[in-house]
Amino acid sequence: MKIQSLLNKLTIAILMLTSTASFVDAQNATIDIKAENILNQYVTAIGGQEAIAKVENILSKSEMLFVERGLIISREISQNKENHFLVKVNSKHTGEIIRGFDGSTHWEQNKTSIRELNNEDKIGFLNEFAFMRFADWKKNLIGYTYLGMDTLEGGAFHCIAVKTIYGIDEKWYFNPSDFLLEYTIESLEMTQGNITIVTKLEDYKEVDGVRHAFSRSIKMGDSNRKITFSSILHNQDVDPKVFEKPTLD
Repeated sequence: MKIQSLLNKLTIAILMLTSTASFVDAQNATIDIKAENILNQYVTAIGGQEAIAKVENILSKSEMLFVERGLIISREISQNKENHFLVKVNSKHTGEIIRGFDGSTHWEQNKTSIRELNNEDKIGFLNEFAFMRFADWKKNLIGYTYLGMDTLEGGAFHCIAVKTIYGIDEKWYFNPSDFLLEYTIESLEMTQGNITIVTKLEDYKEVDGVRHAFSRSIKMGDSNRKITFSSILHNQDVDPKVFEKPTLD
């Protein structure tokens, strides 16, 4: 397989993007009281609004396992409240790939080039790496509707259909006993047809009073991924310039 083809496929799978949706204003959110109650109980379950509000940035390290291929990708991600992000992925097959967003420019750097990414890629990334995207639901959603109890993989969950500020439709599944978010489902339009992505969030651990899922299992069609976080840190010293598009030497 050619390196560039592998880069393209790994980038899509690793960073979970692709959407043709448009950015819309969260202030026009459709209100559903039942859904709001569950979302608020989730916020309480992961530490409460006061603890969440203290988080200015998040730095994380993780590994993604491509289960069928036995391929492991290392990931380092930096995010802040301004929704700026820097995502570094690395493997022995591809070398390092970096994607960043500084508030206006969305860019990618690999070992041979630096390029700006188009609006489709930008929206997909902004949705996936929206800061505290589940906890800060009031900022990140324009619609949320309670669908009742639903069964998924043998369990019964409160199911909420949501639309993000980037116009992407998802379903969020909350455990009825502790109100932690356990699954998300998203349907994407890919060149080869629609694909459903089911993400399971597990192994919640507390960091500075806020609980994060340190493990995620992802089903993308017939492919399976496993993300395991080795560290999640809050409020680290980060130079804002790291999010800016670099230049080639």
